[in-house]
Amino acid sequence: MKHTSLLEKLGLALLIFGWLTYGSIFLGDYLVHAEEDGIDALRIVSADTGDDATEETEVAAVDFATLLASADAGKGQKVSKKCGSCHTFDEGGANKLGPNLWGIVGRTQGSVEGFGYSGAFAGLSGTWTAEELFVFLENPGNYVAGTKMSLKIKSSEKRANLIAYLMSQGG
Repeated sequence: MKHTSLLEKLGLALLIFGWLTYGSIFLGDYLVHAEEDGIDALRIVSADTGDDATEETEVAAVDFATLLASADAGKGQKVSKKCGSCHTFDEGGANKLGPNLWGIVGRTQGSVEGFGYSGAFAGLSGTWTAEELFVFLENPGNYVAGTKMSLKIKSSEKRANLIAYLMSQGG
């Protein structure tokens, strides 16, 4: 009877781990068709002022209230599918890797009963307003250092649509 060495077992375990990791990434990319976000800006082209070229100015700041007023909760529900692997959205829904998001707009940060928040989130005491969520969703790691949430939604329009959907879910 041949005995495998500890080194062979470790090598096999690492190989299997690599296959599972790669397979999970491949399967995730196959199931979730993420769209590349473009530049999050408005392009303003001015009229010809006599020069041969027209002036182009990019305006990065978008008025949040105007953006939210034109947001589409239906499109936001589609954006929320990216969040569904870690969060639920139903009233009384279970916590997953992240807390249930039903009623998040207007809720105290880090306050979902029974969810084990990281130290960074446990230290927050503000309220999840639409504006706070808008900033958070652009880059969660900048908002809360040490958060496990890695999904970034760069598009202002997609973030506004998602927030409109969250507001329709008890917020």
